[in-house]
Amino acid sequence: MVAKVLVINECDIDISGLCDHLRELHNVLLFARSVEDSIRIVSTQFIDLVFICIPLKRSKLFADFLAVLRQLCSVIPIVSITSNGITEIVTMCTNMGLDDVIDTNIDKNTLAKKIAVFMHIKDMFHDSLLSDIQLSTEYTKKIVTIFHKNVVFLRNSLKKSHCPFKILQLTSWPAIDDAISSVDLFVINSENAGARQCCASIRLRKIYKHIPILLTYDSDSESVVEHALELNLGFLDTINTFAHPTIISCRINSLVKYKRLYESFAKNIEKNMYQSTIDATTGVLNRSFLEDYIKNQNHKLHNCAILMVDIDKFKDINDKFGHAFADEVLRYVANAVKMYTRSSDMIARYGGDEFVIIINNITKESARHIALRIQKTIESSAIKNASCTVSIGMCCPESDGQLSLQDAIVTADEFMYLAKQQGGNSVRMCA
Repeated sequence: MVAKVLVINECDIDISGLCDHLRELHNVLLFARSVEDSIRIVSTQFIDLVFICIPLKRSKLFADFLAVLRQLCSVIPIVSITSNGITEIVTMCTNMGLDDVIDTNIDKNTLAKKIAVFMHIKDMFHDSLLSDIQLSTEYTKKIVTIFHKNVVFLRNSLKKSHCPFKILQLTSWPAIDDAISSVDLFVINSENAGARQCCASIRLRKIYKHIPILLTYDSDSESVVEHALELNLGFLDTINTFAHPTIISCRINSLVKYKRLYESFAKNIEKNMYQSTIDATTGVLNRSFLEDYIKNQNHKLHNCAILMVDIDKFKDINDKFGHAFADEVLRYVANAVKMYTRSSDMIARYGGDEFVIIINNITKESARHIALRIQKTIESSAIKNASCTVSIGMCCPESDGQLSLQDAIVTADEFMYLAKQQGGNSVRMCA
């Protein structure tokens, strides 16, 4: 399996043998002399895999840039290269969030197997969902800062960024409410006594639950951040306000990227859940959802009504006018049912031309009135000059609650067939 590999070597380690193996395996190599250079490459090119030489004596700047690179790479595996024996560096790499450690003397076959594994893991995540997400900076990012007397460190870091940013500065807490919408990032000053309470309060609000929080500090407040880390108050990252502007800019862009990734995942999950429960033709709940719902309803029914609606002579409509017109009829009937039911009622397509309606907290007379209105509305309307009628069966369980939902649906179905046997276009209900 071939890959586009970024090799970062600012330690002057001899990795010529490793690079030869990578080329022989038909991989494309890009080189960076420092982690800072690698950030520019990752930001502008598609990378499959990163190899990095970790110096045993690391500087604070190296560690900061590596943390940013780890965030920017997202699902891209980062592998450490060592020439001093794996055992000496493995703990260090684990703490840095790197994915694996290899020796410069690794043989080609083992290297090929490792690359195949990492590419497989990456591809499991980097599927069509991730590929379709536009991570470019097409819209203005909204950053809310809290407890900062000035935000010069932010403006200086972001002024060279290609991303448009809007900064909303709050100097007190609680000063934020649900009216502040479309927040991409909270930046909270840890020096303020209310910083920890502020973090916790944001996390407890549903609207902000998944918005990233960046906690800022300086040399005088670093211990406060360490204590906040122990409490696990819900902030995603920390940054020194005196850090290099490039580090601050990259960190912010990474956090906003993660927020967008999460939103895209959440929307896709919501969409998939919707599609798995909704009938594509009519827009009402499908049979699968109804069956799951029935299985989970163990209690007996009372003060409710179950209606079974069936389109009369639907096969004749299908044969005479075709499937496309028959689908229009189904949608029309479904919309007519929606007109006379509440949002709290349940409408599901039970079969080809059958619909089940579950109406809670209703009297038998009121339910009968709704059924008649549905039947009369459909009877009095025409779809492209074609007439359509329905037969409706009703079951209204008694207040003593001796009937299950499954039994009530079967009973409503029986009375619906009785209505059809008597000529259709009518409502029949149990006594």
